[in-house]
Amino acid sequence: MGSVKVSRVPVLLLLAATLAGCAIVRRTGGKEDGPEAELKRGIKAAQTQDYAKAREILEPLYRAHYMDETGRRALMALTLAELDPRNATRRLYAASDFATSLIKAPLVPFWEKAAAETLYLLSIELGGLEQEMGRVEAAKDSAYRAAAASGLVLPSSTRESWPTQLRRVRDERDALTKRVETLTGTLRTRDRELADAKQELERIKKTLKIR
Repeated sequence: MGSVKVSRVPVLLLLAATLAGCAIVRRTGGKEDGPEAELKRGIKAAQTQDYAKAREILEPLYRAHYMDETGRRALMALTLAELDPRNATRRLYAASDFATSLIKAPLVPFWEKAAAETLYLLSIELGGLEQEMGRVEAAKDSAYRAAAASGLVLPSSTRESWPTQLRRVRDERDALTKRVETLTGTLRTRDRELADAKQELERIKKTLKIR
């Protein structure tokens, strides 16, 4: 099941490239220059698995044109690149953020919004939220170490961080769910055993002709 989902990413990347190419021809009559040419270069970099270059091209392009179609296409390509399983440095949390921006963008065609929703769910399923929580914890630890090295005494709190609380609640929920499932199974087994015992008792009564 997982391999089927992951294989969608390169296919969608090719789709984005095709759409971007169509946009370039439509807008420039075959002459490639300006933002559309940058978009094509960025997508080409992602297709050749030069993800660092793709990010370097597409992210500024998206931020400069976030209100128009070129910016949305750059954002879609960025999202796909961050989800691509061939990307050894992929950032699932960034894919979640990019997909969210696409979903919330004004005047987005329905098919783009639908694609963005699928990409968002895929990034979450692959571990985008967990990756983000790990980044938060690492940043906090780094800040404390830097403060300690500089001699700065930072205030402390006994309260757990939100990511830690979320993980704990999730673990407790999963443990409780498993416990309920175990107890339910036990009750069903006992009900069957009790029913079998009643049937056996009735059989014995009939055998002994006990009224």
